[in-house]
Amino acid sequence: MIDLSAAWLAVRECFSGAIVKGCVFHWTKAVWARVMDLGLKPAYMQRSSAFNLIRQLLCLPFLPAQHIGPTFMKFAEHERAHPEREKRNRLMDYIFANGLTILYSMLTVGPCLVTRSEQITTLKVIFLFSPPPFCL
Repeated sequence: MIDLSAAWLAVRECFSGAIVKGCVFHWTKAVWARVMDLGLKPAYMQRSSAFNLIRQLLCLPFLPAQHIGPTFMKFAEHERAHPEREKRNRLMDYIFANGLTILYSMLTVGPCLVTRSEQITTLKVIFLFSPPPFCL
């Protein structure tokens, strides 16, 4: 996972065996835009518990692809246990409906090169065949 699209060619040239997938910048930009839309920036800036949640969501691309869905679902379950956190729950709804599809397509198919139907198919396949990150 590379944070800068312009670096892809250089990495592929210098490290021929490297597999480059996705762009953290686009993921971060999408999540942060939604944080701003929901008015969560003040809570983030105060380093409240919303700060921790948002930082964890921004770090999802650094997990192995098969761990992203289950990890996100754990975050979502925790937030659902607190209905008074309406804005945070709306952020989780947005990421579940839109963001995970984008993130999975970046990690499994390639950056910004897939159609919406390909993104949805990729998400379904990963959810169906991904092992949990740990045993219960």
